[in-house]
This record gives sequence, structure tokens and C-alpha cells, in this order.
Amino acid sequence: MSMCVVDRAFESLSLSQAELPNDPTYQVWLPGQGCPVERCGVPRINVLCDMKRHWREKHEEIVAKYLCPACSYVSKRKSNLTYHYRMRHGSLEAGSSVVCPENVEYHFNREYIDPYPLTLEVVLGRKRPLDKERP
Repeated sequence: MSMCVVDRAFESLSLSQAELPNDPTYQVWLPGQGCPVERCGVPRINVLCDMKRHWREKHEEIVAKYLCPACSYVSKRKSNLTYHYRMRHGSLEAGSSVVCPENVEYHFNREYIDPYPLTLEVVLGRKRPLDKERP
């Protein structure tokens, strides 16, 4: 049996609309499918790293904001800050980073979509979903 078992009858349903099979290898999301959070609506996420980034940016209540040390630029992604810095302020020395603890702020996520009862671990098949109602 494959590690990525998906029952096609469940493929387009959100977790709130269907009971998950009792198969420990069941994954709520597979590459090429949309986000399984009911109110999210992202139709297609092709690779694992994109799903992790999507989850971090949309389904976590607190998010990091990365501040440019040379100007007022702010980004929600480290890679965008690094690109900005190289384009606007010059290159970085090999092995150095423009991101350091004093250039990171944490904020409530204005784009937050509550994923309950899902967690990233459940979506990726690393944990079983919660069986209890939300407290």
C-alpha cells in the first residue's frame, strides 16, 4: 500500500464535510490539490514547500515580519528581504544574512484563516486529526 493513500470520494471534500478513513497513512492534502481548510479556497498547491509556506502565511495566528536594516522595507518572507537588500543596497558577504533577530517583528496575522480542526501535521499525514469538538 502506498504511503499517500487518498480515497477519490474524499478528494474534493473538506474535513468538516467528511469523516476521515481510519487508515494511518491517510493524508488530508497531496501535491496538486488545494488547501483543505474549508474557508481558504486556494485551489492548487503543487509542492510540499509551497504548502508549508501557505500554511505559515495563512493559517498561523502569529507571523514574522522581516525588516530591512537599511530602509523601511518590510516583508513576510526572508527570501524577499534578501532579494530586496541585494537589489537596493548591494550584495551580501558570503555566508552572511540580512535577517537577524533584531530585524524580525512578530504580529497577529491579518490574513489568518482558522484551520481548526486541522493542523499542518494532520494535513501532511504526520498526525491523526482531533476527534473532539473545539473547547
